[in-house]
Amino acid sequence: MKKVLPPEQALEDEAGVKDLIILLSKEINAINNGDLDRVVDLYKQKTNLLERLEAATPKINAQLKEETERREELRSNLMELHALIRKDAQLLANMTEATREIIAEIARIRGRHSLDGLYSSTGEKQPEVVPFAQQIDQSV
Repeated sequence: MKKVLPPEQALEDEAGVKDLIILLSKEINAINNGDLDRVVDLYKQKTNLLERLEAATPKINAQLKEETERREELRSNLMELHALIRKDAQLLANMTEATREIIAEIARIRGRHSLDGLYSSTGEKQPEVVPFAQQIDQSV
């Protein structure tokens, strides 16, 4: 005979699986729409839900081993959650890489457009001289 959990005691709700699915969907949409402020706003919620899910992991594992009607629904929700986590992680990794590339390009452009030092009236580059007031005593 299969065990049935009442809907109000559904493990997905207790563990926050469904809430996390909804939140990750919102975050992925925000990333795709370029709404990075929304991504930052969702971070704390995401962290709290992941902690809740982690705390419920033993219960989830136990339910997956039992023969219950809700097991397949739980399994389906966990597979959907897994796919969303992978997609979200890939999008965040892509954003991080894009940010690195932008920073490197800005540094390259700044270097190219700056004089990168001081030059004399003849056009010769002068050695970098630190004024006495800015020198730091390193003998300590």
